[in-house]
Amino acid sequence: MMKSNFSMLPRFSAWVTGLLFAGFSFSWIITAYKYSIIKFISEIQFFHTDFIYFKNYISVPGGLLLYLSSFLSQFYHYPIIGSVILSLILVLIYGVSLCILKHYGDIYRFFSVALIVPVVLLFVYNTGNAGIDVRLAHFLGILIGLLAFLVYIKISDKFRYTCGIALYFLMYFLTAGNALIFTGLLLIDELFKEKKSYLFLLLCLIAAALTPYIAYLFIYVTTLKTAFLNVSPFDSVITNNIYLVAWSAVPIAYLTGRLYLNRKSVSVKKNPYIPVIFNVVLIVCVSVWGVRNFKKKEIEAVLEMAYEVEQGNWDQVIKLGKSKKYSNAVAVPVAYFLNIAHLEKGDLVSEMFTYRQTGTYGLFDSWALNHTTDLYIGELYYRLGVPAIAEQCAFEALVVSPYEHSSKAMRRIVQTGMQRKDTGSFEKYIRLFEKSPVFKTWAKEQREHYEKSLTDSEYKIPGLPDVAEFHNFFFSSGMQEYNFLTMLHENERNKKAFEYFAAFLLLKKDMIKFLELMDAYYDKMNYEKLPRAFEEALIILALNNRPELIRKYGIQEKTIAGFTSLNNDIQKAKTPRAVKYVTEKYKNTYWVYYRYVKPMMLENIPNMSVYQ
Repeated sequence: MMKSNFSMLPRFSAWVTGLLFAGFSFSWIITAYKYSIIKFISEIQFFHTDFIYFKNYISVPGGLLLYLSSFLSQFYHYPIIGSVILSLILVLIYGVSLCILKHYGDIYRFFSVALIVPVVLLFVYNTGNAGIDVRLAHFLGILIGLLAFLVYIKISDKFRYTCGIALYFLMYFLTAGNALIFTGLLLIDELFKEKKSYLFLLLCLIAAALTPYIAYLFIYVTTLKTAFLNVSPFDSVITNNIYLVAWSAVPIAYLTGRLYLNRKSVSVKKNPYIPVIFNVVLIVCVSVWGVRNFKKKEIEAVLEMAYEVEQGNWDQVIKLGKSKKYSNAVAVPVAYFLNIAHLEKGDLVSEMFTYRQTGTYGLFDSWALNHTTDLYIGELYYRLGVPAIAEQCAFEALVVSPYEHSSKAMRRIVQTGMQRKDTGSFEKYIRLFEKSPVFKTWAKEQREHYEKSLTDSEYKIPGLPDVAEFHNFFFSSGMQEYNFLTMLHENERNKKAFEYFAAFLLLKKDMIKFLELMDAYYDKMNYEKLPRAFEEALIILALNNRPELIRKYGIQEKTIAGFTSLNNDIQKAKTPRAVKYVTEKYKNTYWVYYRYVKPMMLENIPNMSVYQ
């Protein structure tokens, strides 16, 4: 009895390892990819329930797989469910691979060969932009290919030829390029048989060559490459090397397992501890490699900031933005979100130099043909109460989205319709959300709020910014001065617009226009105390031939003393180390920014992306 239990150790270890991997996968996804993948993917798509949406999908090779992927990934809206879906698919790939190899012998003594593909897939998203192009369909394609092959090997030899060809056709029209995985497994299997059918091998190759070509000629309107390789690593705009390795490893892992099982030395009577230790060490090493090479921590934090900005959780945005020093690759969006958060809290011009500023590009995200960038641009104007511009940016995000309609952009259009009391626009888009499995509750809440606001003019919809009191105007992302001067001209008491424009001029170091803005609008803002950044900028002007500003704006003696002390320290600083000490001593002042900080250049901004 003890001997029997002893020999069962590899089998027990294989399935326990699978359960542990399931837990590890879920934990890793929910912590490392919650915002950069799970929430992000749920926001760049919107699953429609109408037939036209379905018809649009099935009009391309592998359309059914893509449609299934879109249906399942809409539940990424709930991060826990999204993480369960993704980790479950990975564990199923392991389980099916194990069942396939178990069909040929005692694979439990080398069970790690079945886990290599899901472990590598777990780290697919570590590759910058290329990670975003790998969707749930790519994981499902591998799983379905393995399931089809499992069905094939369970069929008796009498029917295997007919069923093999039939399953290939089913695989192609279901998963497109992933049918090559099934074909590869099928060919390897046939080569291992004692009675090989070379005619069957030839028929498989002919089917794999002709089926996509005939589909290209008579069924799908697409390129020949897409007809053969859609939903595979070979038909993507940006190649994801990790996904390519995982996809290619499917037939290689199967071949490795078969070669191992064919060795005469394999026996269950051998000491089971050695293979168990070998398998566990191999899996742990690969997993540790993946964790150590995780390079998206900054991206995860930035996209969490974007999510919290949308929710209006300003304290959390500030906590995330100031929690660590960010690299240049994400410095612009970090500064942008922090500036919006402090604007909403009413302390932008007091706190703006307590964190890293990146010049005016940290106030106005540069326009680009990118759906997330357009939404970020619109976020500022949505918060400033200019729904026309926020809505324009949301529509641009819908147009340039590389995937499908963005649920985040569509939600913003619903919100701007509510802001403008545009019932036509509101009804058009809220009805789509009311049909959505994951947005029904949200849509019901918005409808209740909106209908109440129509009957009660005093009712303020929770979380919806107030609309500023000025007319709509033409907006250009390259004419920020015009945009804000127009806002202030229409509503000279718009404090948010005044402070944001003043911050823009300070970061631009345009002291002449800053003083003109102060002279024109400062008295209308009813400040109890001169904000810190204003005071530090005005003392520079006051001690540079404009002494009357000290009295006019009530600049404090301690501010004058601080600026004088800075100048004295600068004159004494003769070495780079001494200059560094001075800048560190006064690092939270506008004076250091004005004298030492070189803002990022415009040409550098397009090279920076929150996905790199």
